[in-house]
Parts: sequence; C-alpha cells; structure tokens
Amino acid sequence: MSALGGSLVFLSIALSFALLGNIDRAMFLVSGYLLTYLIAAPLRLGFFKERPEKRQYKNLFERLDAASFPSIHAQRAVFLAVTLAGYFKNTGLTVLFLLLAGLVCYSRVALRKHHLSDVLAGSVLGAAVYYLLPVIMGLL
Repeated sequence: MSALGGSLVFLSIALSFALLGNIDRAMFLVSGYLLTYLIAAPLRLGFFKERPEKRQYKNLFERLDAASFPSIHAQRAVFLAVTLAGYFKNTGLTVLFLLLAGLVCYSRVALRKHHLSDVLAGSVLGAAVYYLLPVIMGLL
C-alpha cells in the first residue's frame, strides 16, 4: 500500500494524463508533486523529528530522508486522491481514492516509517496543496 504514495505511481498517473492529451491536469499533478517537496523539505530540516525506526545520516539529503515529519507519502497520496476525486467527480471513485490514501497513511505507521502525527500533518498538507496550487499557478 505504501507504494501508492510513492513517486513512481504518482508520476505514472501524471504521465498517463499527458499521454491522453490532458496536459493541464498532468502539469497540475507535477506542480503539486514539486510543491509537496518545497513544503515538506524545510519542515523536515527545520523541525527534525526521528522516524520510529531511527536512521543514520551523514549529509543533508540523508538527514532529509531520515526525518519523519511530515510524511511526504501521506502528503502525495492525499493530494493525488483529492485531485483525482475532483477530476472524476464521482462519489464512488472519491470514496475509493480517499480510502486508498487512508491505507497509504495507515501503512506508513504500520511499517514504522512514521508516527501518526506525521501522516496526519502530511494529509493536511496534501489537501492544502490541492487548494493552494490553483492560486499559486494563477500568480505565475
């Protein structure tokens, strides 16, 4: 389940939209993907919190990966779920997408990659990216 919040699945869906001719939706997804990192990286470095199973680190990038708060998997999964729900506008699919995002969050805690607070914060940030991104894109 954790892989559903990973980069490969996320970017594959964005590529699928591009290949189907929906460049705007593909660009929205890619922009959201980048924005999740722009938000999470400073938080992870500024408010460093160890993962449940601590990781050793020797440089800035390893420290970023060793940090637990917020969960980037949860952030991406919720952003993707809300984006797909908004695109398809189907109650059944919305429930499915949100359930899958919830399972990603659950798996991150069950696998001892994150604490509950990490996935909750990531989920809130993922939803916030969905609502803030149109405003940001409109300013560019």
